Amino acid sequence: MNELPRSRASGTTEFTIEGRATPRHNEEPVSGWQAVNGAYFTTLGVPVRQGRGVTEQDRDDTEAVAVVNESFVETFFPEEDPIGKSVVLMGRPRRIVGVSKNIYQSRMPDDGGKLGPVVYVPMEQQVVRSRSFALRVKGDASALAPEVRAAIWAVDPEQPVSKVQTLNQHIATELSGPNIVFIVLTIFGATALFLSAIGIYGVMAHGVAQKTREIGIRMALGAAAKDVVGLVTWQGMRLAALGFVLGAPFAFALTRLVGSTFVTTSGATPQLVLMVVVVLASVALVATYLPARRASRIEPVRALSIE
Repeated sequence: MNELPRSRASGTTEFTIEGRATPRHNEEPVSGWQAVNGAYFTTLGVPVRQGRGVTEQDRDDTEAVAVVNESFVETFFPEEDPIGKSVVLMGRPRRIVGVSKNIYQSRMPDDGGKLGPVVYVPMEQQVVRSRSFALRVKGDASALAPEVRAAIWAVDPEQPVSKVQTLNQHIATELSGPNIVFIVLTIFGATALFLSAIGIYGVMAHGVAQKTREIGIRMALGAAAKDVVGLVTWQGMRLAALGFVLGAPFAFALTRLVGSTFVTTSGATPQLVLMVVVVLASVALVATYLPARRASRIEPVRALSIE
């Protein structure tokens, strides 16, 4: 194969579908592609859902063929059987002979998590500049590294061999950059949520503190402490609810807009926005209830003397 799954350098190519109108320049459909040998699908454990996979009989002197993934079919043949159809890919028509399960071929999924279309072509029918090898082994895979290098050098002593590692190690290396970005953004998001919570607590607590005299008057007139606390808390939460109703849709729309600029996410989900609203509403409830409860315990005469 030219690239292992989850590689940052996974290639893409434009193509056309025979029998359909030729698209205008720069409007051709685009798909990922991989050049693989006959053992690719079995070695990586990728099921072939329909038709067949690439075989050793697919040579340069035989009919050019291709295997497409399920996403390719959903995108370009949603209501057709793709088997037998022909796509012109990298300068030559190729007959589709199989449909494979979607896998993470590129490092990160596109369109907010959707796995994109991929075409697999026989390596004997497509020249590639560099190659990657995958071995399915039992036991300690890293212990076989010296033997793998020796086998390659037995064929070509001058062939450079780099990054002999397990597939899990390869994926961890490829995702190290996005993971760092994720951690940094998570820290920023948590910090913003914390600061928002502090701000809400401060505003709500200050508002309740301004009602201390009102609380004293109500209690002096015979109101029960729990009724006064409930009333003040309800008034504060009504104000908070108004802020959430006005702010949540705007925040959701803004995060969707920002998220659309990244291929790895489509922005905030309704569940995430709901979670943030619940957290901030809980903070607002505590910030309203605790000061009101504290004020209700003050003697009415003392509460009336507070300016």
